[in-house]
Amino acid sequence: MDLAQLIRRYSSESACEEHLFQFRCDNGLRCRRCDDDSFVLVHSKTHSKSTSQKTLIECKSCHYQTSLKSGTIFQASKVPLRKWFIAAYLIANDKRKPDAEVMAQFLEVSKPTAQLLINKTEREMAEPTSFWKWIS
Repeated sequence: MDLAQLIRRYSSESACEEHLFQFRCDNGLRCRRCDDDSFVLVHSKTHSKSTSQKTLIECKSCHYQTSLKSGTIFQASKVPLRKWFIAAYLIANDKRKPDAEVMAQFLEVSKPTAQLLINKTEREMAEPTSFWKWIS
């Protein structure tokens, strides 16, 4: 997959969430409460007056809910998954050391945020069960 294909395939946050959800389900996701392995994605508003949504995973058995991003490198990140996916692609497919300044400009994030994305992504890519194995 080249960068243009990645951008088209993951053109929305929901497409990225679906991919992350499928990866987590395929890689041993278990309910913390009842240990079941069947889940659905649930979108809920974060505040009654807000239009933003939080994506949750809900256990089909006991209905326990947790964030889709919890327990991943995306946990507590305000950076959209789409930007994470693009950053990971660039890191995985560039032979040179990623440059935070160039990454920041390309992703339209601050330089410290770009450096954080680079550091976390490189650490995750080194893991044998890395989410990013599909991207290179």
